[in-house]
Amino acid sequence: MSDPLSVAIVGAGPAGLSAALWLKQLGYAPFVLEAAEAPGGILRFNFLANEWVLGQHGLTGTEMSARFVAHAEAAGIPIACTSSVQRLVPIPNGWRLFLHDGTPRHAAAVIVATGLRYRGPEALATVAGIGQLSASELAYGPFAFRDLDLCQGKTVLIVGGGDNAFENAKMVAELGGCAIILCRSRPRAQRQLHEAVERFADRIRVVMHATLRAVRREAGKLVANWQTVSDTTEVAMVDRLHVLIGYAPNSEWLVAALGDTATALARDEAGYLITDRWGRTPLLRLYAAGDLVERDFPNVVSALASGARAAKAVDIDLSNR
Repeated sequence: MSDPLSVAIVGAGPAGLSAALWLKQLGYAPFVLEAAEAPGGILRFNFLANEWVLGQHGLTGTEMSARFVAHAEAAGIPIACTSSVQRLVPIPNGWRLFLHDGTPRHAAAVIVATGLRYRGPEALATVAGIGQLSASELAYGPFAFRDLDLCQGKTVLIVGGGDNAFENAKMVAELGGCAIILCRSRPRAQRQLHEAVERFADRIRVVMHATLRAVRREAGKLVANWQTVSDTTEVAMVDRLHVLIGYAPNSEWLVAALGDTATALARDEAGYLITDRWGRTPLLRLYAAGDLVERDFPNVVSALASGARAAKAVDIDLSNR
């Protein structure tokens, strides 16, 4: 009996771990490479209970992520952290991957599942004074939901107009604080979150078509300046700044790793990978799964399913080799 074929999974979030588990069950030898110091993907920074995943009632994203990792490890799937892929080279029988330290790995197929990253300081690089704020004054992405008790009785300026921004404002108001939601355009939050914010009309203000221009400290507060579409400048004194302006796909590393071969890769204007419905990219034996390909509706459930589907595609293709 021949040894099982090796399949590399790049990214140890829900999609990558799901793909690895399915490949293991299908008789392959999957190995997972993760650039971060710990596996679990961006889900491990979801500090709130996630009530949207069937059978995972009451678990935070952090706890759910730990369960996924434990399941993969119990199945004997190797997960190598701090292992970023620097080069991906197609070879006749699959791919050769070169890690950050030059170590080469061979795989019959590669599934890319590097997910999303929250938009951080680079998104507000033009805001005067933003670089002077401390971690106790400024929080990006999921970290705006950690230690929310610090917002009791405080005023928080929230930059963003999606679900996370509106939910963050609602939670601040529930703690007795006040929030100003600064939206670049019209809000995109779900209807029920709009309604929740409306119930706190005395504590939450929504400002549309506004852009944050500057922030500075004054008398123990933060003074924020923003400009509206009518070129009117407004000023408010707040205690904290939360930046919740969405996510971006982690695909740039792949373009760099593929070099000239990347010209065959399909991405949309935002950087999401374009695949067929099974996760196949235009490059032979290179697949993608999870939030990296799910622009419309990224979530834990779709990531798990996407990983499983990509694993099955690998099995179909390698079985027909």
